[in-house]
Amino acid sequence: MADCQRALSVDIYRFPYPVDTSGQNVYKSSLVRLANYEKLYPGRFTEALTFMRARLYERLGDYTQASHYYLQVAAMSGEMSSRAEERLATAKNFETITTFSTNAKNAEEYMQEYEAKLASLDTLIARCAGQDTEPLARLEKEKAEVDFAVFLQDNRHLLQDGTKRAVEEWKAIIKEHKESKNLPSHKIHLADFYFTLAREYVTWMPPERIGFEWGVFENFAIPARDMYYQVSLMDGYPEKLEARGKLEAILAFIETVRKQSR
Repeated sequence: MADCQRALSVDIYRFPYPVDTSGQNVYKSSLVRLANYEKLYPGRFTEALTFMRARLYERLGDYTQASHYYLQVAAMSGEMSSRAEERLATAKNFETITTFSTNAKNAEEYMQEYEAKLASLDTLIARCAGQDTEPLARLEKEKAEVDFAVFLQDNRHLLQDGTKRAVEEWKAIIKEHKESKNLPSHKIHLADFYFTLAREYVTWMPPERIGFEWGVFENFAIPARDMYYQVSLMDGYPEKLEARGKLEAILAFIETVRKQSR
């Protein structure tokens, strides 16, 4: 329980998920330890263990399970019943907003529904301000925005100004989530997208032929190169090594295209 309490104070929006001495996610490993304890000592500290299990599932983003265990604690009418009822309402709110099911018949309707979800998450962040659930709300908003950016990216050929909208969405994510632990990952996502656009252009306009424009190619390749370079200098992030490898790849690609276009 002590390990759980310490881990629950971590701001998982700004910092990585806490790990135990074996390098495992503390929230996941704690669920296993709680289950083992209950097998060894059935009936002991049931209310406290159930409440802690709900907190752990909440931190792991499984709001359905969190609500289930908060409801159990509330029904016990013990010392933690009132706290469980309060957290149950919040967990239910998270569950309702983050469970995204669409009735859209086309891409435009899908985007409208997703934008409504993002607006609901903004409201949720405001409600959770200053509470231990605020990092969760920010994390869910960030995830929803990334999902939306990926949707725009994957469907850019079917949408009006799809490529521009996808790039702008990634840039907005990077700007809004400067304090997030996932900032390097977002930058790599955008760099990867630029790299993809550079490859597509080379496919459509082979460098050896008339019609290929080096300036257009650079509009895609150079931002990708620069962003990989930025992340490759970010100490303390696992994405640093990934960015180094991708930086070498795009430099080699640019040089190959340069030779072919002569």
